[in-house]
Amino acid sequence: LSLKQLSAEGRFNFARKLIEINRRTIATGEFKYTMVHELWHSLSRYLPAKDLKRYAKEWKVARERYLKDTRKKLLKDKNGKVLSAKQVAKLRDGLILRGKDLVEETRIKMKEKLGAEPARSDVLDAFQETAESKRMQKTFDEFETHRLAQAELDGFSKGLYTDQNYRFVAVDEYFAEMLKDQFFLHINKKALAPEGSF
Repeated sequence: LSLKQLSAEGRFNFARKLIEINRRTIATGEFKYTMVHELWHSLSRYLPAKDLKRYAKEWKVARERYLKDTRKKLLKDKNGKVLSAKQVAKLRDGLILRGKDLVEETRIKMKEKLGAEPARSDVLDAFQETAESKRMQKTFDEFETHRLAQAELDGFSKGLYTDQNYRFVAVDEYFAEMLKDQFFLHINKKALAPEGSF
């Protein structure tokens, strides 16, 4: 084990057969997760070829599923082409203008019904109860989902990974992350067991 200044939280140096942990990782409290991850890297070199082949196949399937599921969140035009950020922003701006028009229509209807100017908060509350408002909110949610999915895919292709997608970088990372998850799942279950039980 070696404590160093690293760009990552930790790594396993296969050539030196040494686990290297960033000093900053210990200070942030992520040491236990990084340590278990790196320990699995150190043990992966002992994995039988047959198991490694199985893990490689499992990793490829999981990586493709992750990419496919993330791409499904992207909005497309009628020809199936993914919308650009600029196109989505333009659609969003148009929807905002439509929403303002509908709020104004709601205000006018309420004013006619009440015979006086309704409070702005009452107009907004009334509009939020309409089916059109609910459809618009659903569309805004889809725009946000698109934005987040596009950012995640762009980051992944540029080597900027999240805690959730790092496991899909390479088969060795998949191995270490999957077994780290299983380790903590087992440890956490055992911690909940009554004292003296297995």
